[in-house]
Amino acid sequence: VVDGMRPGDILSIAAYDYTPRTILEPTTLADRDKAGIKSLIAGLAADGSTNMAAGMVRGYELNDKMRIAGGNNREIGRASC
Repeated sequence: VVDGMRPGDILSIAAYDYTPRTILEPTTLADRDKAGIKSLIAGLAADGSTNMAAGMVRGYELNDKMRIAGGNNREIGRASC
């Protein structure tokens, strides 16, 4: 996903185990470099429970902060097993 991003694209990262947490507030690729974002993603690890519902809610909250009307606003979820 990161390699396909363009300079104006916006990304945020939420993670969850027992509780949801924000890894990266909504930011444009111009504000962060791809290597830095990939480093944040690489640092994620499974830990304990999978509270996917709370994680998805956090993702939607982050997405809503910089939602683009009529834009291609997506939430991509992944659970580690």
